[in-house]
Amino acid sequence: MMCANHNDRENVAFCQNCGKPLCQECTRTVGSAVFCEPCLAAKLSGAVPPPPAGAGWQPVSGGTAYTAVPPVSSGPVVRAHRCPIPSA
Repeated sequence: MMCANHNDRENVAFCQNCGKPLCQECTRTVGSAVFCEPCLAAKLSGAVPPPPAGAGWQPVSGGTAYTAVPPVSSGPVVRAHRCPIPSA
């Protein structure tokens, strides 16, 4: 796979936030974490970093973007029923 910024260079890592493939020059390492430049800049400034790659939604121009939220569950649904008791 090639670097997202340099299509003539092989990737050596992936951004841990957005998943973008990065070459050695584009890799920004903080401790053991690897970021691309935009994600690291957003993290350091306290801004919201770009969404991870493949987040499943795209901004909608001229409208409001919504994301799906799974229903809240308190656990598995249990249905009680009476079983016939065999006669002895």
